Amino acid sequence: MVIRVTLHSARRKVMFRRLAFVLLLGLVVTLIGTVQVPSVNAGTNGQQLGITYYAGAGRPTRITVQGTNQYGAQATWFKDVPPSSKPATVITSGWYWKGTVLITYGVAAYVYRTCSPTVPSFWAFNVYYVQC
Repeated sequence: MVIRVTLHSARRKVMFRRLAFVLLLGLVVTLIGTVQVPSVNAGTNGQQLGITYYAGAGRPTRITVQGTNQYGAQATWFKDVPPSSKPATVITSGWYWKGTVLITYGVAAYVYRTCSPTVPSFWAFNVYYVQC
């Protein structure tokens, strides 16, 4: 009978250790799950631009953005866009801007539209939208 009590006590210790391990593991997993990882997409040093352009009577052929990128260097981005009779939006995917930028697009031969929005360094969303 003494041996059974000893075995029973040993089993209790093993079960207690297993329970403690499972609870500790659950706590660690919960803490890891609540750690805030900074967003890679939301801009903290420049923004991708979403540019809504208005074709009007003409047809844009190329949109150009010139300004300061996230590294503080002057940069130029451009994209050829298809003809459109309605307002359309293009995003400078992978290109980030901050400060005042110059946006230019052609609407007809030798006719251009420009705008100069100021892009914030910090923005809560992935894209900063402007109309030009």
